[in-house]
Amino acid sequence: MRNLEKVISMISKKRMIDKIPSGIQGLDEITEGGFTKNSIIALSGATGTGKTIFGMQFVYNGINNGENGLYICFEEPKKIMYKNMLKLGWNLSAYENEQKLTYLAYPPHEVDLFFDQEDTLLNLIDKFAISRVVIDTATILGMNFDTKNKRKEGLLRLADRLRSWGCTSLLINETQDFPEIAYSIESLADAVIYLYYVMDKGVRKRGIEVYEMRGSKHSSQVHPFIISSKGIEIKTKSVLKI
Repeated sequence: MRNLEKVISMISKKRMIDKIPSGIQGLDEITEGGFTKNSIIALSGATGTGKTIFGMQFVYNGINNGENGLYICFEEPKKIMYKNMLKLGWNLSAYENEQKLTYLAYPPHEVDLFFDQEDTLLNLIDKFAISRVVIDTATILGMNFDTKNKRKEGLLRLADRLRSWGCTSLLINETQDFPEIAYSIESLADAVIYLYYVMDKGVRKRGIEVYEMRGSKHSSQVHPFIISSKGIEIKTKSVLKI
């Protein structure tokens, strides 16, 4: 009996070591302590659900926790992103100047450049000791392939690349217009999180669902969340009907 308790204790400690705080208020409470270190998380949702804020909050609070971040964006120029996030009190320029944040903006028509710069990106990760990576949006990467087989092969190579970097990676995923690509990306991830923005009695409400998180117990409910001056705050004791 004591040996069994010892094994359970060792497993619990191992899980604690492998977990990192998500940086999203309330999320750690419903995911057994946050994200698994060095895992791939697919964050899926329609336009306006709060995906970009989630992604930047993941990176920003990771930096506050001693984990440098890389944000790769295919839709938002750095100047506009930094201005928008400053409204939440997140001074991204300051962290960039301190070499804690690296922001790379690729125009959508330069997706090929991203795939060709594997060595460059790896050098950046090593140089700045990056631990957290966000790709916003990974859907654009999936659009780069003209057949299902090519897309599957290309996304598998992307997943292999991310795992080789030794970082915890968040792939932002647009579900509304590209559901097939979204599913392809989700199938490669260790965790899948959905964001919702639904109408309830004439009022729009936001919700979050942890659909899958391998190796971790997690809530199976859709919880409401708000976007406050501090970013996303999940109401873990409440349930949103969708």
